[in-house]
Amino acid sequence: MGEVKVLKGKLTVRDRKTGNIVKEIEIPAGQVIKFWQEKEPNNWHRKEFDRNKDGLVHTQIIQDIQKIIRKISYIEGNNTLKSKCLAEITTVAPKPKTQQSHSISKYKQLLKDHFQKHQQSLSRFKDKKLLVYICIYLRKERYEQSDVDNFIKPIIDALKEYFGDDNKVEAIIAEKKQLFEEYHQEDLDFLESSLVAILDIKARKNLLTF
Repeated sequence: MGEVKVLKGKLTVRDRKTGNIVKEIEIPAGQVIKFWQEKEPNNWHRKEFDRNKDGLVHTQIIQDIQKIIRKISYIEGNNTLKSKCLAEITTVAPKPKTQQSHSISKYKQLLKDHFQKHQQSLSRFKDKKLLVYICIYLRKERYEQSDVDNFIKPIIDALKEYFGDDNKVEAIIAEKKQLFEEYHQEDLDFLESSLVAILDIKARKNLLTF
């Protein structure tokens, strides 16, 4: 049993088998949430999820998202969390494991479809000076063998239509991290992920100390 105190948030309840949203619950500031881990998980996600596009958000990624939010946010007197700059943070599957043309093509389409779901939020960045932060989370063998540069281009290309002129991206911060903890090999396809944060360029000073 564990517990966490939140400033403000929303709890999304999903159907265990399908992953569909059942309901969303607003969490008031200062609320303490208790949670526990199943003793014998039935690994339903292995059957229901698509390994090529679906994912589970690793604790390590959640912690990094929280760090970014803390870097670019402040709390008003009424305990409301406010951002210091324009920001959009999302996660998407990393590039395919093979370099076959059909796999790369499918991955480009996956990125396009993913960002299209965020098009309303991304439209706010058009013609603004931007900073893009990308972090790739990989299993040990992929982490040791992969060049981080190869992950950047497909993501930036997929975002171009939302940015307007390409030269509006003034800075790109990219890194890779090895997923910590041990997981069953079958789950690593779901846990590997790319964290993408699009921010106003004035967030550069904050992110450089992330």
